[in-house]
Amino acid sequence: MLSLSKRRREESKTATLGQVTLSRAWVLDFDSGVQAAVGEREMIHLLQAPEIFEIPQAPYYCRHTLIWQGRILPLLDLGAWTAGQSLRRAHTIAGIVRYWEQSTQSISYAALSLSRIPRRVWISDDDACELDEQAGQWQSLVSSCVTISGRPVPILDLPVVFSVGQLSAQ
Repeated sequence: MLSLSKRRREESKTATLGQVTLSRAWVLDFDSGVQAAVGEREMIHLLQAPEIFEIPQAPYYCRHTLIWQGRILPLLDLGAWTAGQSLRRAHTIAGIVRYWEQSTQSISYAALSLSRIPRRVWISDDDACELDEQAGQWQSLVSSCVTISGRPVPILDLPVVFSVGQLSAQ
């Protein structure tokens, strides 16, 4: 019998079912039904009702920061970015993500403003799909797209999402 922690480690690895390889991902909910996904190991922490700090003159979709484990992190609001305007709401959940920063050759951290707690799902290559035409603005920010619960969900390319100026160019 596996211990609970060992069982979780075994669950989190990719699984093979017949000829299909499955991987874990987190489905992230932003505002207005907008969803995206990140790899299981990219989402590393959740904060409920985080204390946030406003940055004057910053773009409406990245106007806040928060402090996590002694680091100042940008809080990106992809719900506001997709709406094209500030949503003037409380940031109730922040998902802390990590990604490889090519320019510095190191791991970087940032936060995403979420409308609810993410859910973990299994995905496979068989779930790959085309990005919905209405989600065209996501095109340069995603590494791929998968069908989850019958709808296309873009998989965020976090190094691209958090690269300087990438969102403002959209």
